[in-house]
Amino acid sequence: FTTSGATFVCMGLVKSNTMSFSRVIPVLAWSSVGASLIVLFGAIDIKVGGLLMLCAVGFFDFSGATNFKSIKVMMPTLLALGIMLLGLGMIKESSYTLNENEQIKQIFQFCANQPFLMFLIGALITFIVQTSSVPAAIAIILNMSGLISFDEALVVIFGADFGYGLGLYYHALHLDNKNKRIALCSALVKFSGVIILYGIFLLQPASFVWQLSQTSDSNSVALNIYLVVLAIQATGALLISLMSDRVVKFLN
Repeated sequence: FTTSGATFVCMGLVKSNTMSFSRVIPVLAWSSVGASLIVLFGAIDIKVGGLLMLCAVGFFDFSGATNFKSIKVMMPTLLALGIMLLGLGMIKESSYTLNENEQIKQIFQFCANQPFLMFLIGALITFIVQTSSVPAAIAIILNMSGLISFDEALVVIFGADFGYGLGLYYHALHLDNKNKRIALCSALVKFSGVIILYGIFLLQPASFVWQLSQTSDSNSVALNIYLVVLAIQATGALLISLMSDRVVKFLN
């Protein structure tokens, strides 16, 4: 569920000569699209799903079903997904108390008039936690709590993806040549998606998916924010995939 995981896997594949650098570019590009699913989990009510998965793990363990090889192999995945979904659900539920805190209200009221600060907040959080999914989920939560508007949530998300690209670039500086190219390729995917869509957002804020924000249903708005996250990842992935030959030459 993270682009970093796919990046490190690709590093191992290239270093072991299992795949060439040009062959792993599509994997690097489109892994961010798959990783964006975790943001979707934050946009919908997934706490019940997490509880059901944990119940299934407990039932299988108590009943002795783990003696079957297929179930035993499946147990760690069910446990990990169950904990992740339960944690996201708990974070989402507790977020509604944020709008009762006057200090937090004042911070976001000040930042609302400073789009660059909202962008910087997203980038800074991502640089610290090393995943853009967390700031995106936080943006959805803050929007549903009424602390930030739809447009402000989008600015946080753009900043989050840009910050993730900066993190990948920083790590690339400390790697050898082969691994450096892979990390920089992942960074290019993030940068290109943010630059293109943020540019469109600044020039035409009412265009395509942003028109979907004209709804009062908080769950619909949260889903629309996820669509923007998905669009950023898909745009970067598509651009890098189409220009893979030039990307290889540039990084070489």
